[in-house]
Amino acid sequence: MKVIRIRKIVLIVSLIMTCNAIFGQISQGGLPYSFSTNLKKPTGASVILSKNIPTIKMSKIDNGIIEEIKQSNEIQEGNYQFAYSFNVDINIKTSSIIDSLDFGLLYRISINSVHAYSINLIFKKYILPKGAKLFIYSLDKEYIIGAFTSNNNKICGRLPTLPVRGDEIIVEYFEPYYTEFTGELVVGVVNHDFIGAVSEGSIEDDFGSSGSCMVDINCSEGNNWQTEKRAVCRIVKDGNSHCTGTLLNNTNNDGRPYFLTANHCISTQSEADDCIFIFNYESLSCGGGDGSTSQSIAGATLRATRQQSDFVLLEFSHEPLSSWNPYYAGWDRNDNQGAGGVGIHHPAGDVKKISTYNMTPINSNCISGFPQNNFYLINNWTSTANGHGVTEGGSSGSALFNNNHQVIGQLYGGCSGHNSNCSDPTNDFSNYGKIFASWDLGGSANNQLQNWLDPSNGLITVLNGANVCPQGTVEHLNITHTINSGVVEIHQATKTITASNTIKSGATVTYEAGESITLEPGFVAEAGSNFTAQIKSFDCVPGCHPVSIDLLPNVFTPNGDGINDNLCYPVTNATSYEFEAYNRWGTRVFSSSGSVSGNMACVWDGTGSCGGCWYAVIITFSNECDEKSEAYGVTVFGSGNKSAKYSESSNSDSTDTKDKLLLNISFEQESQNLDFEVFPNPTDGNFSLEIKSTNSYSFEIINSVGVLMYKIDKLNNHKIEINKTGFASGFYYIRLNDENSVVTKKIIIH
Repeated sequence: MKVIRIRKIVLIVSLIMTCNAIFGQISQGGLPYSFSTNLKKPTGASVILSKNIPTIKMSKIDNGIIEEIKQSNEIQEGNYQFAYSFNVDINIKTSSIIDSLDFGLLYRISINSVHAYSINLIFKKYILPKGAKLFIYSLDKEYIIGAFTSNNNKICGRLPTLPVRGDEIIVEYFEPYYTEFTGELVVGVVNHDFIGAVSEGSIEDDFGSSGSCMVDINCSEGNNWQTEKRAVCRIVKDGNSHCTGTLLNNTNNDGRPYFLTANHCISTQSEADDCIFIFNYESLSCGGGDGSTSQSIAGATLRATRQQSDFVLLEFSHEPLSSWNPYYAGWDRNDNQGAGGVGIHHPAGDVKKISTYNMTPINSNCISGFPQNNFYLINNWTSTANGHGVTEGGSSGSALFNNNHQVIGQLYGGCSGHNSNCSDPTNDFSNYGKIFASWDLGGSANNQLQNWLDPSNGLITVLNGANVCPQGTVEHLNITHTINSGVVEIHQATKTITASNTIKSGATVTYEAGESITLEPGFVAEAGSNFTAQIKSFDCVPGCHPVSIDLLPNVFTPNGDGINDNLCYPVTNATSYEFEAYNRWGTRVFSSSGSVSGNMACVWDGTGSCGGCWYAVIITFSNECDEKSEAYGVTVFGSGNKSAKYSESSNSDSTDTKDKLLLNISFEQESQNLDFEVFPNPTDGNFSLEIKSTNSYSFEIINSVGVLMYKIDKLNNHKIEINKTGFASGFYYIRLNDENSVVTKKIIIH
């Protein structure tokens, strides 16, 4: 939200100097190489200990500066600042200690800022080759972000990162030996958190930082807003402050990730470059614990902005992944709005909150010097069952929804000085720049919404929101299971659901289908549960379905017997691959590339290899919006391929593979706390799962060609029983995901 003052109007003449993504800004997950207990250097020596890592220390911050910023956070309702920024020039590769591994170099350095609650970085030069990985983690190794890869390269070469807890962090970078170019990593900004953006009791950000009157989005006040909440994101700007914004639909329904927030939050392309947008940061229950910040996108292109109505429209550098379940909110650009609606926001960077109003929005001039009624004033937020939600610093840019669940504006601030927040919520004034005033009054595409949100210029005044289209549908879902607790949503676009399950007290279950829902005899929804079912129209937009690999094989035997004759990878959602293999002396012995169809990609038949020899390989799978790349070691057993270009054994000694690194790396790190058993297997379609987890998780069934067939979110059950008589014979993948990890197992239905 915004302090009352006149700001200089910036006229954007050109948007040529944008920071477009080559692929995207989403981290790959996994663990740093140095965490592996069996990691060896080529000589057989252990990896260098952490105590030998060089440290770069920031200078001490004057306490007066910190107190001044804290007071400013209390007085003005603009960007909520939580960190002090040091401008630096740290070349990671030249400043680090270097470890030589079998298939690449490991660079490590620590960065210290005394008394910081957390540290985050902005890389002013970030250019990584395929197979390279960047991790940032705390000294105790309990908090890890990454891996950041070539998938995060942008034309402008910048990358902001989220805070890591503690006053000292480790930056670890791995680069394969045999890459098309040498990576560059230079830190330009180190941000010292003086507020506590990462709490000591949790590995997540900013929990509990907002006023005591605020209402969690998953309280009863948010029951009717569970769809729209998925469009609202927390913004980390410049690594030191917070705002909020909303993902919007456009009349082409093409899934372009347009994002509305405030001009006083982001008004230049350089600011957009260094922002991080976090999806689904919320408590899972009313007054519950902290949320996860694992779903984020870094960087955006500024499409249009105008100070007179305090709006900016961005386009994310990457589409949000379909697995995040994003929602593209609808909008209403009419000037006259009816009574009632909500604001959904991240006050002070806290978990997602909801504020309720029953009044009719009042026309407001708000910014002096601009006489038009460019703003809606909400000066009577409603006291509700779980609090008296208002707005405060960090809520800036958040959407005002009308009673039809459409966005009508974005938050500026108090303007008139009536910003009591939770100290006097009945007198909290909140002004929102109207979409009406931002639509076509700017005169050009660079300063109005019309050209982007209605590109066909169809004169549409109201547009509904949209979910991401599912990857696939089946004719019929026959569901038999017991749901003990948590929130379960089953969406079967255009098809049918038949259920004969038991819903226990305390569970919330929603069934949505395009054709029909049949509740068979035996279906029970106990008292105290919340069950809804509806037939609805599934208007949806194209989504970005993430590339994943369940297993990276590190051995194969091309001996012609038909068993493991090729190096093959189980993949999901990949459409193409690139592969290279190098011997221990750096000679490339084989390379291939091609398209991927189905869920298995075979990339090497052993051409150029010799039996018992070890190779460093780089494998990359991609689709039009995502990419996964990995470098690791592979050993070829057997006699090798008859078309070998050379004999590696003639150049090696008797210890050729003795100390070679054989890693079984998964793109999706399996957690020791998340596991399950599926039985019987094979099955006739009736099977059970026993889950070993204390966390909430999602449950998915994926067919043999990578199509998502069935999904249930937010389960806490230790046992699930499924009757899937609508599935054809074949093999399927059962996947559990608790947001921190993924476990996948195969099941055969006959």
